[in-house]
Amino acid sequence: MSELERYKDNFANLNTAKKLGRPAPHKAILLLSVIELIESGHITNNRIELTETLETTFLKLWKRYVGNSVIFQAKVATPFWHLQHEPFWNLYLNDGKELHTITSPYSIKRLREHTHAIIDHELYELIKNEDSRAALRVTLIGTYLQAQHSNNLPILISALMIIAAA
Repeated sequence: MSELERYKDNFANLNTAKKLGRPAPHKAILLLSVIELIESGHITNNRIELTETLETTFLKLWKRYVGNSVIFQAKVATPFWHLQHEPFWNLYLNDGKELHTITSPYSIKRLREHTHAIIDHELYELIKNEDSRAALRVTLIGTYLQAQHSNNLPILISALMIIAAA
């Protein structure tokens, strides 16, 4: 299995909560945000910090793909914390202490001040590549986001057009 196929598989099988039979879109939106910020040059290595830019991008993509959901709330801190349970995302405290010492792990302020994530270097390199980046986006959108709206097909077509234009 190629590196790209392995990460597509990881992305297609994220550990997500389910509500009313729908997978929570939070991790997918956060990963799409990271992809966008790597593509635009705002993130220049595999260290991911919960910056205002990341939060703004998350909220923008949430609005695009999820909208005003009655099921899910747009909270960037939750997936930033919970992605540590995925094989490609490692969360660290800035002072080197154990993660279990952090209080209020869903607090954006605490996560900004005390943590950062490191994604696999191989994943970072794949995201820098236009074709790989597009394949990862399609995996996330197709798996987690097309079902968030009642009229899925126009959303998926729109997302694919954005990806193709990138």
